[in-house]
Amino acid sequence: MVMSKNPVKYSCRTETEKPKILLASAPSKACYLAVEHPDDWGFDPSLKEYQHSSQKWLDDAVTEHNKMVETVKGQGIEVLYVEHLLGQREAECRDYVSREFKKTEARIEGFGRKIENAIHASYEKMLESPVDGLLLGLEAGKSFEKLSYETKLKVYRSIKTLMPQNSLYFTQDPVISTPSGLVKSKMAMWDRKQEPDILQLALGKENYMHELKNTTEGGDVTMFSYVHGGDIFFADSIMLLGISALSGRGIEKEAENLKDKAKLNLVKFYVPDFFDQSLQYAGGNVMHLDTLFMPLSDIALLGNRRMMKETAVREHGKPIRDAYSWAQGKFERFVEVPDDEHLKWGANVLPVGDNTVISSEHLTKTNSNLEKAGITVIAIPNPTLTSGYGSIHCMVAHIG
Repeated sequence: MVMSKNPVKYSCRTETEKPKILLASAPSKACYLAVEHPDDWGFDPSLKEYQHSSQKWLDDAVTEHNKMVETVKGQGIEVLYVEHLLGQREAECRDYVSREFKKTEARIEGFGRKIENAIHASYEKMLESPVDGLLLGLEAGKSFEKLSYETKLKVYRSIKTLMPQNSLYFTQDPVISTPSGLVKSKMAMWDRKQEPDILQLALGKENYMHELKNTTEGGDVTMFSYVHGGDIFFADSIMLLGISALSGRGIEKEAENLKDKAKLNLVKFYVPDFFDQSLQYAGGNVMHLDTLFMPLSDIALLGNRRMMKETAVREHGKPIRDAYSWAQGKFERFVEVPDDEHLKWGANVLPVGDNTVISSEHLTKTNSNLEKAGITVIAIPNPTLTSGYGSIHCMVAHIG
């Protein structure tokens, strides 16, 4: 589906050069439920043992986020905020909330008068402050916020909309930035379905050139095509696509459409959880491509050797091979993410050009390997933010 025929404002030619504009979103009160009930909302299950209040988590997360943004700006890169962009489109946000609420009306009738009234009160509150309401969802209303967690979860799982946007600070996932414009992602996790809508509201539909959709095979067999921004890289006029257990084969047809529109070559990576779903992370999180490796420049790649060897690569008509063998033929230098830092998001660093990356302080071995390879490492603290199951590359979207 072509979304725009006019010149677009936002795009990304390659992620191996210095970006001009990155998109960010600050963690907010919308994260509270995810911190308190991580198993249901795709956050690190160890948060169940968290000894502090949700407010303490948020205070620390905001501090880390501000440090990340300060570091990015220090590299001469502009940072746009989702919240600010939404504030310039309040009327569109209000219309969106209204449309989403209308979808729920038939479903909420069976919850009983008390819950129905609480939902309606939240809806009115969301309309009063559409940007805050959009981010907080039904938690914007006091009466709904005070309902038992079990009741609220039942409502959210039923209506699948108007939810608190606890993972929106991972702005990489809901939007795919290509050389020809933006692509609307299709989220696999139940609690993140609205994120692509919200980013499209913020960035403007006119800047989108494609929207992912389900495809069919054999007439009426639905082929799902879930894919997140962290599943696609652009490097040296090549689109690198990660295909996971949740993206399914349906994304392959979509990828061919994107390849043709963006006028790029395409390399497909079938990541390990495509073959073994037990490798999916806790809370329904999928194994994104940026969990396995990260192109740092046209000549250097950072990755976990073991997981890359378990990743199958399909490139044009060439024989299928593993991702590590592919990397050896494509890049002059391979920088190792040790096994014990792979699940600490070792490959999930942010290249900012000039042979420099922003990484996490706790990745001591990976950062040492990067420096030995001649890469400048700016290490920042982010243990709180990464409890949302992602790291620095996930927390910004390359849009210019």
